[in-house]
Amino acid sequence: MLNKNFLGWLNKNNKKNVIDDFAKSLKNLEEARLVKIDTKESEDGDLHLYNEFSHEIKSYKNLLYFRLFDLGSSLLPLIDKKNYTTSVLICRSIFETILIFMFRIVRLSDRINNKKWKSLYIEIMNFKFVPSWKDESDIDWNKVFPHIKKFHINDAIRTFSKTMESNKGKKVEDLLFKDYTLMSEISHPNQANRSIYLNTRDNLEEETGINKRRRHNFSVNHGDSTVFPIFVKTIGMFLIIDKQVSDVVNECLDSLQKFRMDLEIYQKNNLINDLKEIQPFLMDEINQLKKNDFSAKEIVDRLVKASFKKNS
Repeated sequence: MLNKNFLGWLNKNNKKNVIDDFAKSLKNLEEARLVKIDTKESEDGDLHLYNEFSHEIKSYKNLLYFRLFDLGSSLLPLIDKKNYTTSVLICRSIFETILIFMFRIVRLSDRINNKKWKSLYIEIMNFKFVPSWKDESDIDWNKVFPHIKKFHINDAIRTFSKTMESNKGKKVEDLLFKDYTLMSEISHPNQANRSIYLNTRDNLEEETGINKRRRHNFSVNHGDSTVFPIFVKTIGMFLIIDKQVSDVVNECLDSLQKFRMDLEIYQKNNLINDLKEIQPFLMDEINQLKKNDFSAKEIVDRLVKASFKKNS
């Protein structure tokens, strides 16, 4: 670390171990993210929801590792170069990544523990599809998967805060919104971003109040007291999630294993009817195609063709 201002601030605030801890965390993430997620199907050859769900949850954990390493490994070099706007942008992305991850895990755990298998199916499907596809894709997603959903950081903050005791949760929610608002203001080209580079030192005459000289001093050092706490808070969140993510995901997977038999009963007795509500267009198409002597490949090809927008 060559940024002496940041090093001095860390030492002054008893945070001198932050950089070393962050570097160790990044090294561990670099290795952990390379694990392959390989889930074997059951010997009976049938698709089992348990295998599908557990595979996607494990994969989501590794996706988090990749994104955190991507963002985190970019942060220290930017701070070193005093590229503070970009550094704050990275911090905001790390903040969003962690909160959205916790938001999704809370939703998964709720659906598993309450055996809301239909809702869990929709939640897992939303891991795979990109909401912007609704407008930009040639596929008519309103027909194929009408439950495709975009999640917002505000939803994540509120949901995460509700997992705590009410008074503490409200304080955490307010603090998270305050931190996110500051990062967003600095990230945009407005007054908050201006203040981290510019120091106004006008020369006013005391008696008349007349400005004898307008003076704007520009320096990246003007924003030290604003951006350094943001960097340390973000790295702190990063270190916490790095330590907890495996336990959080494993707890979710343990619950899924605990209720595996209930899930299999659901798949056998209720899944088909629920799919008619979740994906009515595709299920109607499949039923029609099954009446003809089509091969599995022909059925898939015809489903894909039927899924395109009419004007594509």
